[in-house]
Amino acid sequence: VAGSNISAAGNVIAGFDTSSAGQLTVTFQNNGTFATTALVNEVMQAIRYSNTSNESAASVQLNWSFSDGNSANAQGTGDNPGTAGGFTTASITNINDAPTLSATGRNPTYVEGAGAVDLFNTVAASTVEALDRISSLSLTVTNVSDGASEILGFDGSDVALTDANSVTTATNALSVTVSVTGSTATVSFSGATLSSAQSQTLVDALTYHHTSDNPTTAGNRVLTITGLVDNGGTAGGGFDSSAPNLSSTVSLTAVNDPPVIANFHGDNNPVTPGSSANIDLDSDATVSNADSADYNGGSLSITDLGGNNTANGNFAVDGVNVRAGFDETISAGESIEVSGVSIGTAHVSDDGQGGNNLTINFNGNANEERVQSLLRNLSWGAAAGNGAQTFTATLNDADGTANSGDQDVTANFTMTLSNAPSLGGTPADASIDEDTPTAIDLSA
Repeated sequence: VAGSNISAAGNVIAGFDTSSAGQLTVTFQNNGTFATTALVNEVMQAIRYSNTSNESAASVQLNWSFSDGNSANAQGTGDNPGTAGGFTTASITNINDAPTLSATGRNPTYVEGAGAVDLFNTVAASTVEALDRISSLSLTVTNVSDGASEILGFDGSDVALTDANSVTTATNALSVTVSVTGSTATVSFSGATLSSAQSQTLVDALTYHHTSDNPTTAGNRVLTITGLVDNGGTAGGGFDSSAPNLSSTVSLTAVNDPPVIANFHGDNNPVTPGSSANIDLDSDATVSNADSADYNGGSLSITDLGGNNTANGNFAVDGVNVRAGFDETISAGESIEVSGVSIGTAHVSDDGQGGNNLTINFNGNANEERVQSLLRNLSWGAAAGNGAQTFTATLNDADGTANSGDQDVTANFTMTLSNAPSLGGTPADASIDEDTPTAIDLSA
């Protein structure tokens, strides 16, 4: 066979034509080699039928007709031409094709505190056979480090990447399960009857987000769709599963959260001129920080709120739990120690003395517990003055403001100066008889 020609003994004995849909026509020729009965039979026996449809009928009838080309009895007396016809039935056994899935990973970056990021686009899903349905899908997520804080948006529901988690999804009521081995989570469902369109929508809508204020950013999360199964079965050597192995890599960017001061903002402490009092009214202030282990490079600053203070007071520490140098008096450049551990130094000019602002610059030893102890054991006093003296305390963790982060928190407090009550003069002496009540005049 060469092109549409059939040859024998070096000569073309027939040509075939497939230009009419569903029809094959073979025309025999004499080009030096006669199309003998034996050659014709050989050609007829070489004809094959195949069907490329994925959903064929159970059988197909192949009708045939044969003409001997006789004309004017050139081949002998009889029909001009002589013809014969019939049909052959071919039985067809359908074999299931594996489902297909294609998509492009977006490889997004998730920024702490932001909305969920989309994982795939240009998604195309097919069961190949139109009546088949997707029954199962599985995927993995690597480098899962923060448990329930890591969330996969799956078929309209949030699925936390924690071992043994099970969720019935909002869109298609899929029973989604999660198993975690090491740092790899496997997410899957089975027993579904999703159409190709529904499966495509599901994959296209896959998202990732993280709810923690302190996400583990080391190790990108790599999501890979590993398995797809339809309900077409494997009879006759068919295939009902495929391994798309489509991946999308999520990188995480942390955003600094400010420290938190509780039980302090709004405190109003009375103090008598010539003495001092703790700035933390009930000594119950707390300090916490969601994503900073220490305050290295940060500071605690206390400033005059509004610049309205009239008393030139002094800040100090208790000298026991917290010491400045070797005592309670704060001096410029002096080391500030909590339980014997230096956590920083007093600023060279903002030393908190004589009405100055107070700034303590922290080192790497300044953790939550020690900064909290410092705040609880700071005091303020003034030799003279009267009325409310208002201040703002600012705690800075020095971890930056990139990506709209925040590194400091403020709390306002008041120290109210008022004189102690006193007698106006010296009362007169009084004589008292035993067992006799006597009034005493204490006025001067």
